[in-house]
Amino acid sequence: MGILGVILSGVYKTTFPRLVENQMLRPMRLAQTTAGNDIPPGMATGFNDKGGTAHYWAFDALAAAGSIKSNATDMLHYGRIMLKSFSEKNPVSMLLTTPTWYNPPQVVTLGWHRNPDEDGPVIFQHSGGTYGFRSHLSICPEQKWVVVSMANHGADPGASGVAAQLTEELKKM
Repeated sequence: MGILGVILSGVYKTTFPRLVENQMLRPMRLAQTTAGNDIPPGMATGFNDKGGTAHYWAFDALAAAGSIKSNATDMLHYGRIMLKSFSEKNPVSMLLTTPTWYNPPQVVTLGWHRNPDEDGPVIFQHSGGTYGFRSHLSICPEQKWVVVSMANHGADPGASGVAAQLTEELKKM
């Protein structure tokens, strides 16, 4: 993702933060999200595995690999937008949902992990983090739900573990 961000910034002749602002944040109305080194008001303090303060990472290069900072409200809004996109049958949604790598139990699409078809309803998910923060987003187009989990602690499973428990309960519905 870091290299892709560098390439896209070159194609659009702008910085990665400005590219994200123009192509994603403003059109999607994600007011509490940034891809720059600034910290929006109200953002949590992160903690490392020893309980010490973990500072936000500042990126000069490869910003697409972890510079985006958001809150739960914006993440949920983004998840709803993606839920709608995954549910539609158009070229963009087909591109996003078509497997690019398939090695069960791992199925990867363009930027998303997906469970194998035989494992219940299809769920798209992406997680990530930097030292002191973790996030996880799961989307189930078939059952029309979105799960957002965030943690201000860098250890895994953290947010992904919470999201996995919520996802298992929602799959039963």
